[in-house]
Amino acid sequence: FTIYKNFDTLIPDGPELIHNFLEQEQDASCKRNAFMMLIHADQERALDYLSTCIDQLHTFGDILQLVIVELVYKVCHANPSERARFIRCIYNLLNSSSPAVRYEAAG
Repeated sequence: FTIYKNFDTLIPDGPELIHNFLEQEQDASCKRNAFMMLIHADQERALDYLSTCIDQLHTFGDILQLVIVELVYKVCHANPSERARFIRCIYNLLNSSSPAVRYEAAG
């Protein structure tokens, strides 16, 4: 992310590469870090990824679920009219097996 942030000409298709990586990766830590990069580099692409996997949120690790909660909060805080878009996502996160995710999603 730091290389892309400071020298985006070196990796002009960085967000696209990360999006493709997210679709194939299985490791929770790697997915979390990639999703964080995507949130900061191309938030719309991060939202697109989230919309494609909304029914699979329960299979994600709690570290990735917490980042998703952070993204939803950030988008809804910046643009309150987007809240309806995330109702299903928040509902799925409220049913998470992780108490920390349920707590953050309820907030």
